[in-house]
Amino acid sequence: MAIPAKCPSCGHTGSAPEKALGKTIRCPKCRSKFQLEVFTDASRKPFDTEYDKEKWWNPRVKALEKILGPQGDMDLHAPIFFDFGADLGGAPDVHTFSRHKKGTIAYVTAELIGRDNQPANKLGNYEIMICLPKDFDAEVVGAILTPLAYYTLEKPLNPGDTSDLGEMVEGSKITALLFSDYGRFTVLKRECGLLLCMGITQREMKYAAKQPPGTLEKKLREAEIYPVTDFERESVV
Repeated sequence: MAIPAKCPSCGHTGSAPEKALGKTIRCPKCRSKFQLEVFTDASRKPFDTEYDKEKWWNPRVKALEKILGPQGDMDLHAPIFFDFGADLGGAPDVHTFSRHKKGTIAYVTAELIGRDNQPANKLGNYEIMICLPKDFDAEVVGAILTPLAYYTLEKPLNPGDTSDLGEMVEGSKITALLFSDYGRFTVLKRECGLLLCMGITQREMKYAAKQPPGTLEKKLREAEIYPVTDFERESVV
């Protein structure tokens, strides 16, 4: 499977095959070489850090509801706990919000806010989100959010960053992600945020790299596409 990677020289994020872990690869943007080490021992194996899941669960939901509207009827619970680590197939639980945008469901990780071992980004301690049409296969949610959730325990993902996604849906032109500041709030006196992962085309990703920050997001808003990842849409640039 593809795993997220970030170039230490230019900050470009993308994906690489799992077999490349520990090997030297070349950044497609700046062409510099670096060793691919996405997961440290802390995230590949059961976590050593303590995390009180019940303490943060309801306060996080209440904060998110102020941005996304009422929580959906059902959360998605991973069969293997996130804290068991990537090597054992761990995955994050996910909150659902079905009334935020008509005809869509907003999926938000329910594992990151409250963790002291997540490097802060510009939002602080943060969860990640993707918004998909209601009739879309929810299995794609885990395939996208799980590796990103583990990645945030290594290095921060910030608004404006992009990442290669690969062909998650056969024939789709949406093969990358744009990360966006989707809200800031306080949970139990901790500064927190919500980072949107929005699907974009390779053409849009290249466009974003050449334009001032926020330019692509503005175009997506003007096209009334933002914040929904629609794997059937055409490029806006």
